Amino acid sequence: MKKGVKNLIFSAFLSVGVVSSYAGAWQYPVPEVEGKFCGTQELCRIQLPKIEGADYLSFIKNPLHRSVYSVLRGATYVGGRDMGQGAHKGVDIVSTVGTPVYSMGTGEVVQAHAKGEWGNVITIKHQIGSRFIYSNYVHLSEILVQVGDKVGEGQLIGKIGNTGNTTGPHLHFQIDTNEGKHPYYPQTDCEAENLFQVVNEAKCWSLIQKNTLDPILFLETQGRIFQAEQLNEGTSSAGYLLNAGDISGELSYPIVKLGKAIELMIKNKRGDQGFLEGEIKVEVGSGMQVFPDHITYLGEKRKINLTPAVSGLHHVKVFYNERLLKEFSIFALDQQMITLLTEKAKQNPALEQILKNL
Repeated sequence: MKKGVKNLIFSAFLSVGVVSSYAGAWQYPVPEVEGKFCGTQELCRIQLPKIEGADYLSFIKNPLHRSVYSVLRGATYVGGRDMGQGAHKGVDIVSTVGTPVYSMGTGEVVQAHAKGEWGNVITIKHQIGSRFIYSNYVHLSEILVQVGDKVGEGQLIGKIGNTGNTTGPHLHFQIDTNEGKHPYYPQTDCEAENLFQVVNEAKCWSLIQKNTLDPILFLETQGRIFQAEQLNEGTSSAGYLLNAGDISGELSYPIVKLGKAIELMIKNKRGDQGFLEGEIKVEVGSGMQVFPDHITYLGEKRKINLTPAVSGLHHVKVFYNERLLKEFSIFALDQQMITLLTEKAKQNPALEQILKNL
């Protein structure tokens, strides 16, 4: 099928809702959470704050999000939110023991029992077209379903607990794409000796990427990422996926005050759903901090924060599937530099304007 035809068909699917109805609706497994989330030491129950659009940059700036989601997929146990540094297989949602847990979608219970370090586990099999995915609910205090049960979207299946290997009550929520044991764990072709090496040292990350999905990204796109992969399955053309020419990058400003973040905007020139065939990655030197350092879903645009840790010239490279898209140069000024330039700016209006923009 020609690329233009596939683009037209896929756009039509989206406009009339065919793609969204392809797998049914999906919902977060915990609508409400309870904890010290209200600015006091008292427990309070709140509606789960969703990471809308899987925008992890806005998430990192939100103290409530950081309290509720203790470890993201691809992060470490040490940092929790340092995506790209680790290989956590799902997302951890913090709440008190007994908080109700619901099925993310319609499916069949294929596992419901205690499982070693996982504690009490429920695994539900969901069909998407000709393929299956598996949602896993881990560390539960109670299991309220049995193997073979047919469950609907939003059906009560268990309660959050502290069973297995945990440091506190939470739900480990993981979505697998593999056939076999669940929750997925890289047991073969992996050099890691234990769980902490898998997660904190990002060993076997390529296996985890291949066999699991980002739960937040899946839910926030209502499964469209996985569905896009299935529509393209068996063809050599990626007609509705973005190519390098569809992506642009813009810096908010090339000069910045040391320690202050500037924004790198990654844009989809087509302005549509922005499915990526792979990842967009941002590479910087050791003197620059970047978050997030990779993007798996673009949408219309995504913001990336760049924060210089040392003064001087910094180089930024943006790659899409290992192809260089864009290079930027950023100059970071420390206070001594700013003081010297402020004096010179008295006779130089252009320089004065630059300093005002810092």
